[in-house]
Amino acid sequence: MQTLRLHKPLVEQVVSGKTDGQFYLSCYHPPIKHHLDEVDWRFTITPVNGGIQASDERYMNLAPETGYQAQWVTEMKAGSPDFKRQKFNQRFYFTANNGQDYGVLFIHVQPFASIDTCVVDASYKINSAGSRNLELKKRPTDKYGTPQSKGPVETTFASF
Repeated sequence: MQTLRLHKPLVEQVVSGKTDGQFYLSCYHPPIKHHLDEVDWRFTITPVNGGIQASDERYMNLAPETGYQAQWVTEMKAGSPDFKRQKFNQRFYFTANNGQDYGVLFIHVQPFASIDTCVVDASYKINSAGSRNLELKKRPTDKYGTPQSKGPVETTFASF
């Protein structure tokens, strides 16, 4: 998995249009003095011109046609009985870029990795051919191992 360090708030990224990828990510908590401080925190995923929905499916090989939201937000309030310091292994279906991209996103969020850094471990598989089919198939390669056909691709890093 690739570790992504988030430094720009969501609004700044949206206004500046600084992504050519599939998502805008935002992680927020107020200033803290120690990474073990318990404070409110919030994490948001907003697909670029698309939608997202959480899933608990084991095999995520076909993206749903409907049911997507414009963004997904998890929010924790300090002192609440269900407060968690991190969000583990959340799974999502997503669509982005006006239906051109469909995929599955797996994330682990650590909002208190340090006093000023939120860390997101993310991996996903994506089909950029406009199809909801996300089943990975071995694609033919040339003599250098370069895939020779379009279809779902699994990766551990994307332009966030």
